[in-house]
Amino acid sequence: MGKHSFEYLLIGILILGLGASLNFLVVASNGMQMPTSLEYTEDCFTLVDIEGNELEVTKDTPVALPAGRFFMNESTRLKILGDIIYIENFVFDGYYSAGDILIEFGAVGIILWLFAAFFTTIKNIFRGGNPFHDKRAFI
Repeated sequence: MGKHSFEYLLIGILILGLGASLNFLVVASNGMQMPTSLEYTEDCFTLVDIEGNELEVTKDTPVALPAGRFFMNESTRLKILGDIIYIENFVFDGYYSAGDILIEFGAVGIILWLFAAFFTTIKNIFRGGNPFHDKRAFI
């Protein structure tokens, strides 16, 4: 690993922390609940009544959202930081906030740094170096 590789770990931690801070900001300003786009229910669930008839979804539809979530309405604060970004692919399918995406990027950066540090240490062991006294191991 290069001489500045520890900075990459710090960047990953800062990005993750920024995402967590944005999520906390929107949750704290909305009574400790994450505002969710109304389209969340339309895209992720099909609501049916007891007879199997499909229901129309509105913001007044009594829907049990996952814990700590509510539909955005006129009184929602910081709507732009709520779950409004729709991502659809084979892994991530649903609505996410800007904070969620930053948390994912930061976590991936940290994991990549850990892999690089691990493999650099293994490489130094096989070259005959001592990973506990070799400055190249983690820096």
